[in-house]
Amino acid sequence: MNLIMFGTREDERDAALVWSKKTGVNVETVTEILTMDTLDKVTGKDGVLIQQTGKLDEKIYPALAEMGIKQLATRSAGYDMFDLKLAKENGLMITNVPAYSPNAIAEFAVTASLSMIRHMDLIRRNVEKHDFSWTKSILSREVRSMKIGIVGTGRIGRITGELFAGFGAEILGFDLYPNDEARKTMRYTDTLEELVREVDLISIHMPATDDNFHLFNKELFAQMKDGSFLI
Repeated sequence: MNLIMFGTREDERDAALVWSKKTGVNVETVTEILTMDTLDKVTGKDGVLIQQTGKLDEKIYPALAEMGIKQLATRSAGYDMFDLKLAKENGLMITNVPAYSPNAIAEFAVTASLSMIRHMDLIRRNVEKHDFSWTKSILSREVRSMKIGIVGTGRIGRITGELFAGFGAEILGFDLYPNDEARKTMRYTDTLEELVREVDLISIHMPATDDNFHLFNKELFAQMKDGSFLI
């Protein structure tokens, strides 16, 4: 079997070569991403692996089907770059990484939250100027005094809630499909509107789908507390 790996990073190349040697599957690695201009590299291949955030050209789907490709694999948890309807119409199976280090992503969400709450950008700029004076602008809240809203309580959202709970914060969650594991650290609200009205910080952990496109709109923002945060 022959595979081609688009958008290959240097650290990925070594892992791919080790896997190729172990399995006997040939893997060609290229740094370019999959576009109509690089499509010719797929010739003679049995499968395609990509790692890119930009959407694929609509012409790629029928072109890949004509080349005999049956599967597109993305080396990420997110699959927003694919048009699933076009993929299905052209007989292409889309696969992704089911759990891409949920702890790391949850930690990043909490880090970004703390940076905003604690005005770290302002403090960092002041330090660079050797300005260590106290001003009201650097005053911040303690996380333990806040209500944190988690929208989307899958693996990443649940772990994010657990990390915030470790600070002593009250955690609220909203999900169309609540789960018992998340209930250990958060209280579910019946509606998204109820959550945004009540919390001081919202952390979103949902895939971008047609169903939730512009879910956060002018009307929903208007219901948020003044001075609240959105991650």
